Amino acid sequence: MESIRELEKGFVDAEEKLNSAKEIIVFGAGGSGKKVKAYLEREMKLRVHYFVDNDPEKWDKSIDDVPILSPSRLLSLYSAFANPLICIASDWAKDIAYKLRDMGIKNYIDLTRWIKWRYCCDREKLISHLDELEGVYNLLDDDLSKKTFLSVIEYRKLLDPICLRVSEYDQY
Repeated sequence: MESIRELEKGFVDAEEKLNSAKEIIVFGAGGSGKKVKAYLEREMKLRVHYFVDNDPEKWDKSIDDVPILSPSRLLSLYSAFANPLICIASDWAKDIAYKLRDMGIKNYIDLTRWIKWRYCCDREKLISHLDELEGVYNLLDDDLSKKTFLSVIEYRKLLDPICLRVSEYDQY
């Protein structure tokens, strides 16, 4: 994304994606994954079909009768699914997104913090504040700050953690 005005195009609607998915797979079988599962079932009346986790200690176990798969097992099952959606639920969301892309899986969204902060990813809300967002962007002095700001906005648009930039400055 090169400018704030591009926000109007190609927006991912998480609820629409979730409701249209035939199979929902949560990548992350820790605390965040459990929260995502509980929210999807309680608030959206959706069923989580599988968990996936990178931790071998969790493989072939289950959470509330939902099996936990290894990433390689996910890959072998993925093509058999009708319309699967991977819901990332982990503090390692960016690493997981890269792993999914490397596996050829592109239908994923990051729900790690979406449940709590979903209003920040609301299309109408963001578009209704385009002028203010553009004003903030124009206040930023350097290109790195502008690129970082745009990456946060793009993340809110796409729910893809790969969009988020890592700071190029030493933090401490």
